[in-house]
Amino acid sequence: MPTYSWTFTSFDCYPMQDGHSDVAYQVWYTYTATEGGVSGSVTGKNAISPYDGSRPFVPFADLTPEVVADWLETGMGPEALAQLRQRADAVLEAAQHPTSVTLPPPWA
Repeated sequence: MPTYSWTFTSFDCYPMQDGHSDVAYQVWYTYTATEGGVSGSVTGKNAISPYDGSRPFVPFADLTPEVVADWLETGMGPEALAQLRQRADAVLEAAQHPTSVTLPPPWA
């Protein structure tokens, strides 16, 4: 069974909002499925919200991968997250069982 991980590559932020600076509203990510040393990744972007009423505001400088993953997964919802996982699984499957390979010339 694959393991899944997030990598967050950049954030779109409002320079100033509600008295806070650098308020993240969108995250660019790579979502990776790994199994047996082989990985398959998909990239994308998704809206995030530092304001949802159930948690305190987190300043940009205090963001952690865990906080952003929670925001992202909560905002996406289980159906979209399942679809993302299926896409990563498909890329992993293709990496594990390629239908085409690129080889150098045999005389090289």
